Amino acid sequence: RRNESSGIFALQVGVVTVNIACDEYIAKKILAEKESSLSYEPIAWKIAQRISGVPHQSREKHNLSWENYKSIYQYLMNKPHVEKITKRISQLLEQNIPQMVSFLETSVDLQPWERCANASLVSPYQSEMSLMPLIHMMMGYASVSALFGSEILEKYPDLIENLDEMDKGIQYFLWGLPAWLPWPGVMKSHIARYKLWKYMDDYEIALDNKLSCKPNECLWGDLEDVSDFIKARHKFLKENGFDIKERADIGVRYNKPAELIILTRLDSLGFNSQHKYVGLVKSLRDEINLYALVTPGITIGKFSEAPRLSLNSKMLSKSCPQLRAALFETLRLHSRAWSVRAVSEDIEISNNQKEPCFSPFHLKKGEYVVIPNSAHMHDPSYYRDPLVFKPERFLTYNDDGSISVNVGAIRPFGGGSSACKGQEIAENECLLLVAGVVAYWDIEPANEVSGWVIPNKVGSSNISRPAHDVRVKIKRRKFPWE
Repeated sequence: RRNESSGIFALQVGVVTVNIACDEYIAKKILAEKESSLSYEPIAWKIAQRISGVPHQSREKHNLSWENYKSIYQYLMNKPHVEKITKRISQLLEQNIPQMVSFLETSVDLQPWERCANASLVSPYQSEMSLMPLIHMMMGYASVSALFGSEILEKYPDLIENLDEMDKGIQYFLWGLPAWLPWPGVMKSHIARYKLWKYMDDYEIALDNKLSCKPNECLWGDLEDVSDFIKARHKFLKENGFDIKERADIGVRYNKPAELIILTRLDSLGFNSQHKYVGLVKSLRDEINLYALVTPGITIGKFSEAPRLSLNSKMLSKSCPQLRAALFETLRLHSRAWSVRAVSEDIEISNNQKEPCFSPFHLKKGEYVVIPNSAHMHDPSYYRDPLVFKPERFLTYNDDGSISVNVGAIRPFGGGSSACKGQEIAENECLLLVAGVVAYWDIEPANEVSGWVIPNKVGSSNISRPAHDVRVKIKRRKFPWE
């Protein structure tokens, strides 16, 4: 270790020097450095190779196309594209949230998210199921379908479950552990990745056929609802000579923003709102009342359609500060985003100006620098009671009586050039899902004696996972016209 007291220290890992930057001032300086000095590209390649299994011989091709490839992310960042994807996600959630619980007994009749959540019928109007898998699948179905088109989940309904299983073993891939190693979870993660490879290879072939006006098997449909982002990515890789195996950066992992939140889990929001903030759910329902609107379904004779749900993404983001504050507090508590850079040339990072006694810190070519963003987000000098759920810490009460959200310096999506490019879409999706579920359904703990039990956290790739599942009872809310 060196200069630990100044907010940055070095660890020698074998022959590699890894610098850990914990001080927020130094972290901002590092993230602001130009790409030619502190580069993310070597990290991106390692991830593509170790996690997604991109062949080593593709390195040169990857290097030559890196700068142009980054331009594709405009489809996740520019306003028209963000609005288009968000609109599609909103449509899918408006369709799926009213069908979140079917109140049926036989497994074959259940929705895929109900089967994944091990749903069981309690009464004609109430079902019991596992909360985390339910919300995870609801989120996944919306985000994957919005980006990759609806056909991919119709053809491979276990895709999201395999993505989740692979994600549980993400560290095994980073460590380079082989599938045969007798270590719990290693083989499962490798099997899940193998299935994802097959699914995504088939998907790329289907897109190739569509681009070449060749027929696809009927289950692929016309692929007309594939997002502009995926179309642009596919076109770029094909035109630049990447074969099917070289495109295997598990493109479906673009669903991870939605998971973050998972990106934002309803479980964290729901548990805390019931457990410590009894009035929060009521406040949220009052706040979102006009933007997550439930209206009567069509009635024909004695048959009535389920109530309809209408979601306004723009207003949920703009006019619902308590909802956004709850989202950011959940992300602050559960995000595990790291920002990593390879040092491409010797540079000097100045220390905190408030501590002039410390000399600048030198980073040498060939070293790595890591920013554990959660260290700042859990720092008591920035956040009082950092381990306590306090969404009001992000609220600002203005002189005119209005309330706004001050995000501050949290980096739940990473920072700098490696930050999640789809974070605005991810935020929109979380607000839509949570608002829709809170407006439409009542959720209570299955065990009335123990009540809400907040699980401990375990590690994952981007956000902490709950250490154990939570069973809940769900019923549709009673609406004024009923």
